[in-house]
Amino acid sequence: MDERIEELELLANDIQESGMQFPDIRLRDWMNNGSRVGKILTDLIEVEKLLDELDQYSIENGLDYDAFEDLNLKVGEIRKDFTKYVDENEELTAIK
Repeated sequence: MDERIEELELLANDIQESGMQFPDIRLRDWMNNGSRVGKILTDLIEVEKLLDELDQYSIENGLDYDAFEDLNLKVGEIRKDFTKYVDENEELTAIK
């Protein structure tokens, strides 16, 4: 198992060094239309980023708080469900 993790880490480093960028599938056109749902999605993505930064910081400093990763996964699921709901009910994007 550790060998597989090392292989994945090497692959991630190769991708990062190559400059390859992947589109952020969390983004939606309706995010920037000034709607309340757009603001919520923007905030959820920002929370995910902050939790990821806290998780990385804790790992780099030998603290390794598992809660940051767990919370990030939970927020990601909420964001995914919220995005799906708004995608299915586009009239929500008109609420300013």
